[in-house]
Amino acid sequence: MENQRYYLLLLTDPVEALATGSNSDLFYLASEEQDLILSIRAASLADFAMQLATHQNGNNKNGNGNGNGSWGKMRVHQKV
Repeated sequence: MENQRYYLLLLTDPVEALATGSNSDLFYLASEEQDLILSIRAASLADFAMQLATHQNGNNKNGNGNGNGSWGKMRVHQKV
């Protein structure tokens, strides 16, 4: 149930979703990652994920041509 509330928050108020985290996890994102998440407008979690994946796969962020960039480096920490 908690995850469903977080997903809805991510779709309706991404600023708050990123600030509060999910369950006991906080997300530490690079400004580029945060800007991307805040720019997504989606009606469903599936649409959100598709837009995120499309952007990630369509951009060559690290110069090696594979489009992986820095997204694999997102850090998640438990809230204290």
